[in-house]
Amino acid sequence: MSKISNVDKILSIFNSALGIGSTTFVYIWKPEYFNFVLIAAISLIVLTILRITYVNYKQKRINNELTVRINYQDEKIKKQNEHIALLEKLINVPFFKKWNLIYTFLWRSSKDSLKNNVSILETHISRTLSGKGKIKDNNLVYRFTGEFLDKSKVFKICIAGIDHDLTLEDIEFTALDIRTNEVLFAQIEQNRRDNIVKDIVIFFKEEKKQGSLFEIELKWKWPKTAFSKSDYFSFPNIYAINNKKILMDFKPADDMKLKKVEIWKYGIDDGEPEFVSHVYPQDGIYNYEIVNPEMNADYILYYE
Repeated sequence: MSKISNVDKILSIFNSALGIGSTTFVYIWKPEYFNFVLIAAISLIVLTILRITYVNYKQKRINNELTVRINYQDEKIKKQNEHIALLEKLINVPFFKKWNLIYTFLWRSSKDSLKNNVSILETHISRTLSGKGKIKDNNLVYRFTGEFLDKSKVFKICIAGIDHDLTLEDIEFTALDIRTNEVLFAQIEQNRRDNIVKDIVIFFKEEKKQGSLFEIELKWKWPKTAFSKSDYFSFPNIYAINNKKILMDFKPADDMKLKKVEIWKYGIDDGEPEFVSHVYPQDGIYNYEIVNPEMNADYILYYE
C-alpha cells in the first residue's frame, strides 16, 4: 500500500487550513473579496489533491514494480532450489554399464502423474535403428491394449531422446486409435516437460467409460539417438495400474554387427539393475516377452 510522505501531509493540512481560514476571514471582514479568495482557496485545495493523487499513483507504480521483481526473484530462487534438489538426487542415480540411469530418474520423478487409470493387457514395443554412421536414428512404435478402470478421455506417456530442441512435429509423433482407425490429437501436457524428456497426453475422440477397451498405436522417430557400437534403451512400466505383458522387438541397422543383446530389470526397490536374459535374433530381429512385469520397474534392452 502506498504511503503519503510527511511533507505532503503537512502541505495538505496547511493548504486546507489556509483555504478555510482565508475564506472565513474574507467572508467576515471583506465580503467584496470573498469570490476571489474562495476561487483561490479551492484552486489551492485542488492542486494539493492532484499532487497527492500523483504521489499515490507514482508510489503505487513503484510498489507494483517491486512486487513483480520480488515475484521474479522468488521464482528464480524456487527453480534454483529445485535444480539443487535434482542434482542432489542425481548423486544417487546408479550406473548401468558405462551410463548413469538419468532417464530412469526423470521418469520416476513423475510416475504418479503419468500413471493412467487403466489395466494394460499388452504393451508391444517395436524399435528399429536406421541411418548411416556411428549414431543411429531411433524409430519407435508403441502399442497399448487394455481396459479403462474409470471414465477418462486421455492417455499419458513420456518419451526421451538426445536433442532437447525438437518438437513433437520434428520427431513425427503420431497417435492412432486402432479400434476406430482414427488419428488422435496429442500434445505436450500443460506445464510439463518438453525437452529431452517429453510428457505427452493423447486425447480420445470420445470419453471412455469404465470397462471400455482401448488399443492405441504411438509412433515417432528421434534422430541421432543410439550409438551403433553399444547402447541401451529402457521402458518404464509406470503407465497403468497393472500391466500383464510386455513384448519387445528390436531391429538394429543393417550395418550394425552385434555380439549380444540382453534384457535387464531395474525395480524401484533395486539397488542396481538385475540381469534377466540374453536375447537371440530371428530373421535379424530380437524378440523378448515379459509376463506380469514388475510395476514401476524399468526394463532395459542393452546391446553391444
